[in-house]
Amino acid sequence: MALNGSYRWSSQTSYKMYWSLANDLSAIASNTSGIGGLSLLRTSPRFAFANTSLQAVFTTNLTLMSPLANGFALVAATLGPFGVTDMVYVRVPAAVSSVFRDIIQMTRLAMAPSVHAQAAYNQITPLGTSYPIPKKWLTPNYGSLGGSPLCQELIASKVVSGGLTCMPSYDLPCLPTSPVQSKVLPTRQHYIVSAILSGLVASPPSDCRSICSFDPAYLALCLVYLNQTMYFLQTYMPDANASFGSVAASTNALVHSLNIELMIFAKVNASAPLGLLHTNILDPSEVGFGFLAWTYLYDWVVGNREVISFQGDSGTLTLLTDLQLPLLQQAQPWMLTQAFATYFQAAVLFVTLILLGLAIATTLYMVLSRGHFVGLNMLKLDRVGGMVWVGRPLLLVRSLTALCLLSTAPLTLHFSGYLSMFQLPTPPILVRLLASWEVTWLAVILDDVALPYTREYARYHGFLNCVLLWLTVVVGAPPFAPTCDVNAACSVDEMDFQVVCRSSRLEVGRLDRLLTLLLLVLVCHVVSLALTRFLLGTLPTCCVDSAHFSAGAKYYFSHHGQIRGSLYDIDRASAVLNGLLTVQIGTTFFALDVKLWRVASTPIRTNVTRGYPLRTVENTIEYT
Repeated sequence: MALNGSYRWSSQTSYKMYWSLANDLSAIASNTSGIGGLSLLRTSPRFAFANTSLQAVFTTNLTLMSPLANGFALVAATLGPFGVTDMVYVRVPAAVSSVFRDIIQMTRLAMAPSVHAQAAYNQITPLGTSYPIPKKWLTPNYGSLGGSPLCQELIASKVVSGGLTCMPSYDLPCLPTSPVQSKVLPTRQHYIVSAILSGLVASPPSDCRSICSFDPAYLALCLVYLNQTMYFLQTYMPDANASFGSVAASTNALVHSLNIELMIFAKVNASAPLGLLHTNILDPSEVGFGFLAWTYLYDWVVGNREVISFQGDSGTLTLLTDLQLPLLQQAQPWMLTQAFATYFQAAVLFVTLILLGLAIATTLYMVLSRGHFVGLNMLKLDRVGGMVWVGRPLLLVRSLTALCLLSTAPLTLHFSGYLSMFQLPTPPILVRLLASWEVTWLAVILDDVALPYTREYARYHGFLNCVLLWLTVVVGAPPFAPTCDVNAACSVDEMDFQVVCRSSRLEVGRLDRLLTLLLLVLVCHVVSLALTRFLLGTLPTCCVDSAHFSAGAKYYFSHHGQIRGSLYDIDRASAVLNGLLTVQIGTTFFALDVKLWRVASTPIRTNVTRGYPLRTVENTIEYT
């Protein structure tokens, strides 16, 4: 997922607080800014702000209107003059993040082995939206006219019992005529964490109405989900209080010390003056509000809200921002390996069907020949028939598929009926044996490529090579566990413009395993060839030389009793493996050579020597 940095000059709302050095430089270069041609050095006699302020510059260039709106006047009275207010993001304390992580981990561990726990968790029915309000604002039922120091007050008020309006936001414009209701979008995990950190597990409430009264719009539904949450915690997480009781208290004290606040512009009634009200979100005087307060803070900890400290010359406001949902982007097709796997699967299926068809055709010729064929040649279906009828590229795809399977951890996504989770199945030993044997296709290809060098030794070391490689892969490439790392790490790609973050990493494949298997193929080839040469010594040169013979047929086929002078008698079953499709018409054999796409013919001999059982009129073809 990617979102490139971009400037938002037209929609910014923060310049009124401080507009950065770049705008200072732009202002002194402009004759219409009020400080044009002056200096930014405080010691200079032409210091730009010796007799004016940034707030005055803002009113000149219409960043602020003069006179100030009532809301902005209250902000200036609270923080100090505009133009010199620093805005600082408040990061989540590491201790708070750690507590959240531990609670979520305990929740998952409680559900993983128990379908009943998953069902109870699934029974918790979160609200679609929630609008928690502190009692100090709810009881008087103030009329709310906004809640952001970056925007002026709204033209018309909304009763605060309907929820906060216009909290500080990253992407919402300042429109005094269009209030935006701020809300919480709770999940089941919101309720679990909030119940533990607010102390409900340690001291279960006798009457949940006192807690749900802070969200009057959904009082009845609140009672339902709160009781469901407490049942789940007491039944399936009974150790939560012992594990987090003291930690919850220290966490509340830590967050309270940060003085994270909610703010509203409010009027008691239509004729009352506008006021700026703000309160600590974990104010201990708001008894019972802690549970819903933590539903706000949950979004801050997981990154769906920010906390911004507005630090002016006269005071500080540390405010929680509005909900900012994560950017959702659909993965592009080219980013998925599904298409890649589909093509490989189709290639493997194609190779299998071709070899199956070749085996069937060879069997038919064996039947037509009434059993007169060279049996040893039939064992070369892969080395001769595979190379002729399938080819090296597709066989390479088949072997690479096996290599990828052996280099991939057995990880599956399991849905229990309530939750989805990863599982690590143990692959059957038969699957490992078959996948390991499929790697030998790569050895077959390597043997075929090396035929000009191995020559007469090929038929002897080929089988040894495959068996040695198969046993080595079975023993040396056992299944391994995937690597999962959930840890957000960010780096600055361009200062004040773009940040690159990596939230997690799931590694199911290992490149080092793939490279190791490829190295094993080479090592086994060299070892088997060296051992064959050592044991057999010097072998006689193969005397078969025909344009219709593939290299594999020349060096892998058994030629005993087949050579008669300058002629070679090949049985029809072996001919199929060599790429020769034969048909008898009258007293003539016609053969299609698929390697050359040529048709040859030879007459059926009637003076066949009967000394060798394969030499019969019906199954012997003469080639020179």
